[in-house]
Amino acid sequence: MSELDPQRHIRKSRNVASGYALSNIIKSEPFVDALLGLLEEQFDKLIASGQPVEFDRWFNYFAFDVVGEVTFSSPFRFLETGTDIRNAIANTRALALYIAIMGHYVWLHNLTLGNPLLSRIGLQPSSHIFDTCLAAIDSRKKNPDVRLDMMERWLHVRREYPDRMDEAEVFGAAVANIGAGADTTSATLQAFFYYLLRHPQYLQKLRQEVDEAHTRGDLSHVVSYAEAAKLPYLQACVCGPSLIAVAILM
Repeated sequence: MSELDPQRHIRKSRNVASGYALSNIIKSEPFVDALLGLLEEQFDKLIASGQPVEFDRWFNYFAFDVVGEVTFSSPFRFLETGTDIRNAIANTRALALYIAIMGHYVWLHNLTLGNPLLSRIGLQPSSHIFDTCLAAIDSRKKNPDVRLDMMERWLHVRREYPDRMDEAEVFGAAVANIGAGADTTSATLQAFFYYLLRHPQYLQKLRQEVDEAHTRGDLSHVVSYAEAAKLPYLQACVCGPSLIAVAILM
């Protein structure tokens, strides 16, 4: 999105496109389902102990772990630990506020966080994203159970066309996944539940659609992508918050 040269934009898009193809991402669905199961377990523990369930915090944990799973074949363990590892989420929020303001004053950005010196000495709020990505890449190299994940798709392009995609571009794609993918996924989940809870009549209608599909035997215990795609009201409820989240982040 930040590439201004049309030809370079086309080339870079072509290099990373395979990683984002639905036919490839869907292969990680069983591993995402496992994370959904872990999220459910954490919710059950909180409810059993009488503690409030903070959707904001837990959806952020879930989103980061999903991005780690589909990109590096391993979650970051936010859900497992129930903590903001490396303060990644807190730093991302600070950076989002900065971007919202400085997007209108690019000249000032070039004097502050846009200064390459701050990046080199690790003082940028975005430095945590690079650190998290580097740690994930290092862990992936030592993981004997890596799959044909997004990183492998990009590495394959690099091996096949070394003159077309350099190593820095592979790293850049991974960083973009963490920085943008986790935040948008979390924002969509939060908006989805927020608006349904604020409008119980729509929540009831959605529950009715899900219950009827379950009664017909059309749904698995953890609803698959293919099954959810056949529920029109659910799809409508998902699309609304998705568009809102993207609009806010842009």
